[in-house]
Amino acid sequence: MWIVLAFVATLGWAFEEFFVKKASPEENANSQYQIAVITGFWSLFTMYFVSQDIEIEDYNLFTSVWEHKLLFLLPLSTACAAIVNNVGYRYLNLSVMGPVQGAADAFPPFMILVSFLMLGKLNSVWDRITPVSLACAFVIMAGIVGLAVVQNRLAAGKEGVDEQGNRASKYGAFAFVFPLIYCVFDAGDSVITALLLDEKVENSMSEEEFLMIYGVGFIVVGLISWIYMLIKDKKTYNPFKKSEGFKHYAVLCTVGAQLCYTYATAKNSVVTAAIVATTGMFTILASKLILKEKIVRKQWICIVVILVAMFIIGLLEGLSGNKAA
Repeated sequence: MWIVLAFVATLGWAFEEFFVKKASPEENANSQYQIAVITGFWSLFTMYFVSQDIEIEDYNLFTSVWEHKLLFLLPLSTACAAIVNNVGYRYLNLSVMGPVQGAADAFPPFMILVSFLMLGKLNSVWDRITPVSLACAFVIMAGIVGLAVVQNRLAAGKEGVDEQGNRASKYGAFAFVFPLIYCVFDAGDSVITALLLDEKVENSMSEEEFLMIYGVGFIVVGLISWIYMLIKDKKTYNPFKKSEGFKHYAVLCTVGAQLCYTYATAKNSVVTAAIVATTGMFTILASKLILKEKIVRKQWICIVVILVAMFIIGLLEGLSGNKAA
């Protein structure tokens, strides 16, 4: 079941990137803050449903947040990094954002393994992943990095110009700062989440308690964003206008993906991270099929290689439930 959740999380974050792109026109300087407000709203609903499954006796949310105040910095920093990342969607094509983030997302599976070994959480790498799955994870990493390299060459050459004669980013290298900042935080988030949730790690947290703390962090950032827009624009932002539909779609995708990712990580953090790293590939496919952005043959080759490796991992890990036990 966890392997299915990992794939659902991957697709959820891929669709989230598509909807964020649609909801981030260049003329809207507040889109990233508006998305943060809506994320806080839906996080409140998520926390309500998650709270129904908490099995901790005498659980108190405020006590839990206080006891895990250092952990509370994780969702706060991730939510702030997401705001920075969403600025990039105004200036970069979706087919550019995907590989840039994907190249950074390729490394967390190996960072998690190294962290587990260094901290003595595993006696052997093979306690967490099969040799074939590890080889496929390397293939996925190589494919994602390959996509980023190809995209970099496209942006520098004539192939980087679309049918309307526009460059992939008229702001040049500066526009890449936004997704790269997010990638640094996201990589750290993946490792810390694995250490906190993986059932094979001693004293791991329950998924429900983790999600509750995470939700509070996004609510706080969302509230601060709403107040900031109120002070800056002297106008109350209404997140329930019909025009905000794409933002709600984006947030629903990311909230659902976070739920699936959390439960999948608790079962097998390494393979889950390897699968989720392919989000950028699906983002590229969405940019081609829906937004009609250009994809060249080398990109298609990388995509096919990644898909094959993902299929093998899914087949092996899905059939051998012993690794998640």
